Amino acid sequence: MDKTMLKFRIEGYKRKAKKKIEDTKNTIGKFCMEHPAEAAAIAVGVLSAAERYMRYEDKQKTVKADEFKQKRTIYDHSTNHRWVAKRDISDYERYQIYYRHSEFGEDYYTILTSMGLM
Repeated sequence: MDKTMLKFRIEGYKRKAKKKIEDTKNTIGKFCMEHPAEAAAIAVGVLSAAERYMRYEDKQKTVKADEFKQKRTIYDHSTNHRWVAKRDISDYERYQIYYRHSEFGEDYYTILTSMGLM
C-alpha cells in the first residue's frame, strides 16, 4: 500500500471517529436534558467508580516504588545513605554484601563497586 493512500485512510478513520464522538456527546446531552434525575444517578456512579480507580492506581504506584526500593537499594545505617544499584540485587549478592560488611567491615560503596552494582 502506498504511503499517501495509507495517509488518506488514516484521515478517513479520524473523521469517522470525530463524528462518532460528536454524535455520542449530542446523545448524552439530549439524554441529560430529558432525564435529569437518571443522569444525576449515573453521574454519581461514574464519579465513585473513577474515585476508586484513582485510589487503586495510587496504591499500585506506591507498591511499585516500594518494590524498587526493596530490589535495588541498600541502606547504610552508619551514614544514613541509601545506595541505589544499577540493576536488581539477587538474594545471593545481597547475602555477599551483608557478609562482607559485617565480617570484614568494608563500606557499602566499596562492596557495591567491586561487585559491579554501581
